[in-house]
Amino acid sequence: HLPNLKKLSDLYHLRAIVSATGSNARDTAERFGADYCTTNLEDVLADDSVDMVLIATRPNLHVTQAIESLRAGKAVFLEKPMAVDEEGLEELSKVLRETDVPFMVGFNRRFSPVARRLKELLKDRGNPLMVLYRVKTAYLPPDHWAHTDEGGGRIINEACHMFDFFNFITHPSKAIQISATAVIPNAGHPPVTDNAVATVCYRDGSVCNLVYTSIGSDELPKEYVEIHVDGKTFVVDDYRELRVYGAKLKGYRYNHQDKGHLEELRVFAKYVKGETEAPIPLEDIISATRLSIIANRIMVSQGSKVLEG
Repeated sequence: HLPNLKKLSDLYHLRAIVSATGSNARDTAERFGADYCTTNLEDVLADDSVDMVLIATRPNLHVTQAIESLRAGKAVFLEKPMAVDEEGLEELSKVLRETDVPFMVGFNRRFSPVARRLKELLKDRGNPLMVLYRVKTAYLPPDHWAHTDEGGGRIINEACHMFDFFNFITHPSKAIQISATAVIPNAGHPPVTDNAVATVCYRDGSVCNLVYTSIGSDELPKEYVEIHVDGKTFVVDDYRELRVYGAKLKGYRYNHQDKGHLEELRVFAKYVKGETEAPIPLEDIISATRLSIIANRIMVSQGSKVLEG
């Protein structure tokens, strides 16, 4: 995020860097031109010149640090995930409703040029969507922090992006059921949350399937999406291209990948200034987080959970 904040210097001024170690805080502050650095979040929260806090710490710290920042009256841009368990999600959601301070989670995919064009093309659809989202992620050893209590597991820590994408393209429909199945290879030792299939059903009849895996080839582009509806097929190819089949509609193609990281910060700045409404509805943020937590919990049991009647 720091390079993008620098690119958006007309919207952001980097007041301070907070890090657990003084040397890292100092080096980062010098590199990106912050006014000062500290190892204590309280220093920033007590600084009246700070309007917003961007939290990009380990996931298990997100809820506590976000709540402290919100109660200090600071706008919060929280890197995903919003929470690693239901208790934290409920606690943070409650504080958000109490404080009514600008808040967003870094679900950047919905801000990519590909996703925005796709959303435009889907706005007049007459039927439910059938969606396949395949993620070929890199293998991480079992002792990697992402698999520990610090990280919450990869479904919670990364697949929340995909659940938010589902919410984005099916909006205003709501998720009503999720099922998840873990795939445990015979060889090697991938953690159970590294390889899974999750299906989310929506009230309007849309069905969105996530295939998340680390056991395939690393030569494959990481993210690929197919959306089928009304005799048309839309293909998102690793956020570089949107192809359209079955209709003479213009897709999108760019010479490099753009997952929306810069745009999400741009729109959040306008939100904090009061120029726009919330870039992501709070209910969508909570929903994507809850879906990831539930999917993570039910993988081993191979079950499903009805979210609402």
